[in-house]
Amino acid sequence: MEYKPIERQETYVPKMGMEPLYTYCVVRLRARNGRDMERTFSYLVGDLPIKVGDWVQVPFGKENRPQRGKVLGVMTCGAAEAPWPPQETKTVLKIVEEPQEEPVLQVGTAQTNPALRTEEPSSPAAEEVRPVAAKPRRRIPARRIARAVAAVAAVAAVAGFGFWRYTVWDSAYTAANEQLLAGNYADCALSLGKVPSFFGECRHMRRLAAAGRALQTPTDGEAVAKAIKNLKPLADFADNAAYAALAEKLSAALAVADRECRYVDSVKFLLDYDSEYAYEDLKGFKGYKDADVLCTYYEAYKKDYYGSFEECKAAEALMKTIPTDYAGAGADKIALLREILSERGERWRKWDAENTADKKAGLPYVGMPAQQIYETKQLGKGWYSNADEFKKDATGKFVREKKAEYTWNDETGQTVFRAVCKDGVVIETEKLGGSAVWNGSKLRVKLEAHSAGIVGRPNGAKTEKTKGNPYREAYDFPEDLYEDGDFEDLDEAYDAWENG
Repeated sequence: MEYKPIERQETYVPKMGMEPLYTYCVVRLRARNGRDMERTFSYLVGDLPIKVGDWVQVPFGKENRPQRGKVLGVMTCGAAEAPWPPQETKTVLKIVEEPQEEPVLQVGTAQTNPALRTEEPSSPAAEEVRPVAAKPRRRIPARRIARAVAAVAAVAAVAGFGFWRYTVWDSAYTAANEQLLAGNYADCALSLGKVPSFFGECRHMRRLAAAGRALQTPTDGEAVAKAIKNLKPLADFADNAAYAALAEKLSAALAVADRECRYVDSVKFLLDYDSEYAYEDLKGFKGYKDADVLCTYYEAYKKDYYGSFEECKAAEALMKTIPTDYAGAGADKIALLREILSERGERWRKWDAENTADKKAGLPYVGMPAQQIYETKQLGKGWYSNADEFKKDATGKFVREKKAEYTWNDETGQTVFRAVCKDGVVIETEKLGGSAVWNGSKLRVKLEAHSAGIVGRPNGAKTEKTKGNPYREAYDFPEDLYEDGDFEDLDEAYDAWENG
């Protein structure tokens, strides 16, 4: 708060509800040795007409001994703005006179305007010799001398320690430089550990040493990749010809090591986890080691050779491009896949031969359009049933997979042949009854007779045709009506075909 000097003490009488005001003075006390204290103290003025510049006597210390001091400022404020709580603040005792400064005599000084003498000058022998007072010597406290000596000793110790530390750094830095250029990267890294990064070219040396150590373990792909990243850009080493040449050499060697590490990782993930990402990476290694063979193996492996004859044949064709005496990476898995494809191929070829024989013999065959299933030579019309299945889709929800099953029975009512249709195509056929019923693709027994006026329903019930039904006149079978019409399910098509 700014001190405001006043000429006299004003008496403030607070009105009802007003906060009382207090007048403080700031005093700098003078010690017994004649020196002013650095600290100032606040006192209440009381009823004394104190102003700035007055000398006052105030109580000081726990014993409240009288002490002189000079008033530096006077202020009036409330209790909230007071420098010290009014209840705990001491009051000025009285106003005193300004202390007189003791004259100090200096050696060899003389009066500038000597008074004129009226008396006769006396002889030199008669003159009285008066001693000149010497200037009192100031006494320096012993603790100050001790502090000064300690400060000088501390500065000397710090300077000595700094010089010693610089010597250690310089020695380690020189050794690290020699080890780096000699190719001893491990010892170079240890020596650089004793030197701060701001010393010389320590930062560049550490990058080069880390790159050299990464080459000592070229199978650690992460360390090699990190070393390549730390070396970039190579322009950082252009100021030092030796370091620039070493950086180019290490960068080329690290590129070769990085390629090998990525190749090894891709082969591992491809063979152990059938990773699609590993396959994509290996395609970038075209012509490098066994990358082409492994890519061909993966393409054959991903074929659906269990579900499709065409896929199986395509996988076999891919595997034929791999030499049978291949002994590189993944040779055991390639041999196993070759054996599986050979076995599956034999089954598929046998099935294909049987399916072709059924087609020639006039039986339903896989791949046959569902609309032609009643037009076969040997079987003719059969019984229809709904074979829908519920399966999970890619999202995990159950969806209905629509299928239709056709069966043919012999005279005893035993089923001798079945065919399953999906999406308008026969996807599965089966001969039942064994050799007692079938001779290859030729039926040995007679089928049950179908009445022209009777059709099969999914539940096995039989109904007679209704006259005047346009659907009956246009379609011989309700299945054909279902295929051409706009019905939600086959039962609705049956009702329309029967009842019109």
